[in-house]
Amino acid sequence: MTIAVDTDGTGTNIAAVKWAAGNRNVSYFDGAGTTLTGGTFEAADNGTYTVYAIDEAGNERVEEIAIANIVNKAPTIALDYTPKSAAADGVDITVSAAVADDAAGNKIEALKWAAGSLATADFDDPDVGTDVPSSGLFHVSANGNYTVFAADSAGNRQVQSLVIDNIIDSPVTNVPYSNPVVNQASYYLVPGREYTLSIEGLELYVPADAIKQATNVTLKKGDGRSKELAPTRSIDLVRRL
Repeated sequence: MTIAVDTDGTGTNIAAVKWAAGNRNVSYFDGAGTTLTGGTFEAADNGTYTVYAIDEAGNERVEEIAIANIVNKAPTIALDYTPKSAAADGVDITVSAAVADDAAGNKIEALKWAAGSLATADFDDPDVGTDVPSSGLFHVSANGNYTVFAADSAGNRQVQSLVIDNIIDSPVTNVPYSNPVVNQASYYLVPGREYTLSIEGLELYVPADAIKQATNVTLKKGDGRSKELAPTRSIDLVRRL
């Protein structure tokens, strides 16, 4: 915050002007304090500041000013999403943003979201991001990182990111085929992990890079009469004797 200082020697010229943080008396400025140049100084924090002046006749005086409206803490952003279970229709992300020292008149001036893991500077581009609705909720239909940006009226800015990985493709209708199902087992797979799926002694290894998004996999064990796999999300394992 910029503090402007106006001095008047009342008949004689001002010889020196200094300032210091805190409540100071005249004697403090005998060898201490910061010389004022340009008629202003910057206050970095809330508190009391003292200005000292002496004129050419040797008259000295101090004046104090109390600052209470400096806000230098970034807004806080809390993110959540629903549902947490596997979802074919996407998820709703909820946003809650708050400012520091709202009693001083500070408030949220901008609240945006964008796909990807972004930094505060990315939102300098006015084309980046979409305004978060007044409801504080927006819907996404793809897995990945999402970033929310907030800026307050004091000029403080903040970003918060969230990873969504529970969106799956809509279920595909099973196509009838000739293999009678004897037994089956279902699994929920997420990207970045390797799996060994099993059903009655049969195993299927899934490498970590094979899963591109969270999905459900069902293993179905037939009775040995199946000739081909039907085009579904299920995988038939048949023991050949």
